[in-house]
Amino acid sequence: MFSSAKGLLPCFVSLSILRCALVCSAQSSLPPSWAYSSYFGGSQSDGITATALDASGNVYVAGTSASPDFPTTAGVYEPHYPGPSGATVVFVAKFSPLGALVWSTFLGPGTTNFAVPSGIAVDSGQNVYVSGVFQSPGFPTTPGLPRDGDVFVSKLNSTGSQLVYSGKMGINSDEAASQIVLDSSDDAFIIGSGVTGSCCDNRTGIIGPLGGIGDFWVAEIPASGIGVPWSVQIGGSGLDNANSMAIDSAGKLYITGYSDSSNFPVTAGAVNQAGIGRTFVVKLDPTLPPSSSEIYGALVGNTGSSNGYIEGESIAVDQSGEAFVGAWTYNIGMFTSAWAFQTQAQTVPNAYVFELNSAGSAVTNGTYLGGGAADYVGEVSVDAAGNTYVSGFTFSWDFLTSAYGDPPIPLNMEQAYYVKLNPAFAAISSVAFGGLYGTQSSASAADGTGGLWVTGYAANDFPTTPNAYQQVFGGDYDGVLVHTNFYPLCDGNGGVAICTLAANGNNSERIEFAAQSANLEDAADISLNIDGMFAYSLHAAQFDTWLPIAPGNHTATVLALHTDGSQAKTQLQFNVTAASACPLNPIAPSLTLCSPLNAAVVKGPLTIVAQANDGVPPKSVQLFVDGVLQTTIQGNNGAYTYTLQLAAGVHRVSVQGVDSNRDYSATTAVVRITE
Repeated sequence: MFSSAKGLLPCFVSLSILRCALVCSAQSSLPPSWAYSSYFGGSQSDGITATALDASGNVYVAGTSASPDFPTTAGVYEPHYPGPSGATVVFVAKFSPLGALVWSTFLGPGTTNFAVPSGIAVDSGQNVYVSGVFQSPGFPTTPGLPRDGDVFVSKLNSTGSQLVYSGKMGINSDEAASQIVLDSSDDAFIIGSGVTGSCCDNRTGIIGPLGGIGDFWVAEIPASGIGVPWSVQIGGSGLDNANSMAIDSAGKLYITGYSDSSNFPVTAGAVNQAGIGRTFVVKLDPTLPPSSSEIYGALVGNTGSSNGYIEGESIAVDQSGEAFVGAWTYNIGMFTSAWAFQTQAQTVPNAYVFELNSAGSAVTNGTYLGGGAADYVGEVSVDAAGNTYVSGFTFSWDFLTSAYGDPPIPLNMEQAYYVKLNPAFAAISSVAFGGLYGTQSSASAADGTGGLWVTGYAANDFPTTPNAYQQVFGGDYDGVLVHTNFYPLCDGNGGVAICTLAANGNNSERIEFAAQSANLEDAADISLNIDGMFAYSLHAAQFDTWLPIAPGNHTATVLALHTDGSQAKTQLQFNVTAASACPLNPIAPSLTLCSPLNAAVVKGPLTIVAQANDGVPPKSVQLFVDGVLQTTIQGNNGAYTYTLQLAAGVHRVSVQGVDSNRDYSATTAVVRITE
């Protein structure tokens, strides 16, 4: 688990030839796809760490607060902050599908030790189940459940007014956050991670040799809230931590996490990729005796990487028993599928999402998510149509997005993101968001109608909607809730449309291009050509990017490719006026090719002029033409110049470099060379 937050410039005057709709790329304003955005907190430190929805679309959140004025409601189990001043307290709250606060309560005493409610679930009667780690004494317990340990599990009634049951278990089980799921009988299953023998009693079953730095366990709490009738501890001789759990319609359990055990209990026929520091996926049948309940145990990694570390952070399961896992990794050699949104890792660690088949025998889909700094997964979910939703947080100023432009993000400032992947793992939409002073998302839940609720915390300057429960920042940092309906950039009109074609108001040669395919769940690729020269593409249903374009009259052609091989195409003519300065990328650090600009027509020889927007620019950059390294250009205060002779025809010119902070940046332009 990780703790930790983006701002944008306003939209400017468009070109004379425009489109079906203007999309503002200001993250300080609201993305059109946001149906709801709200703070939730008081005057001190507050954050949301777990989220769930019920069948009616009500939203349930759990988190921690140090605010005596945190918003609670009358008649709940614990309406008043228990203190002492500055202490962290667990809270649980319910919001309506439209974001109105239904009830909110504290749960337990304050603590200055580690506390995080990381799991939440809701039954058909709208009773709420919460699990997490609470290391201090005094957390409420009820007769019939264990009272000692680091992991808590609590059930509140549907109005938040009564504690139905509560317990603590798992001595020294604070190595990873706990999760909770419910079966069809409202029996709850929770996970914990700690030393061998940390759970739960002498009837706990064992899978694997155990005995390492840490093992993980799964325990059942019956609907009655009395006893622990089924529990199992799993692990090898190394470190084995469980981070997430899911349950399928047949009541089978799926757990993911991290293992560096060479003797982790992998089953015959399951994925067993070599390496040190791998993601495990374990499927259990809790109707069987604990020690024989493992259906499969798989390990996902890759020895082809110099650093194979990969840790599973979240897991979801679809109706066919396919497991979808979100992880973070230093591994640059992970499997990516044909239409993966991001086929290669950038600067590691990157977020990584993969799909494991129902037998646990093969990884069938995979994609990286990330940019030039660290990127992490918060939560993964999947809908009935096979779309995968991923939320998390990133420090990458260049996180790969498909919507709302490329805003200038402060270097190494944490921001949140959400990505919706279609069944081929191409992106329906990818959005990074937040305020100027930091935002994190660690939890999310699909709404069942194609949208997503994303939660976390943010500092000041987070954009909220007019219908927000709390529009104004409370203090320090607050919890935040965002509901996105993935409203498209514009109507694809049955095929594909150019939504935006606009000049930056500060530099007419820097142009925003946005396009949208009408075929979202079958999208494979969407690309932009300028005057017949390939300029930009994504494995996605949409793109929204800014490119420096040479002055003159041009034709933009957008081509959408679908997974069945069909295509849709549209064109738009536009004119670019000359600018007096290089159309620098406002993102820092970055590189811009001042010459040649995209779609330039040049009679050789070609003079390359690149400029860094970087406080500590690279001392040198590498020059590639058509993917082939040509030379290394030494810099002069962030300026790089080189002249070379190229054959007539269309060429892709790329410049890339690493600054003294080891931040990577690159830029590309397509140019036509005449005789």
